Amino acid sequence: MATFLLLPAVLAISQTHADVVGGNLLNSALFQRRVYYSLTP
Repeated sequence: MATFLLLPAVLAISQTHADVVGGNLLNSALFQRRVYYSLTP
């Protein structure tokens, strides 16, 4: 169960890293917010 909860976090980190490398900080912030709200009950 814990593994399934960690997957979105790993994907978010990977996406954030890709956005930073691509210089797309705004989309990174929006993606993090979307992931955060999707994880909150």
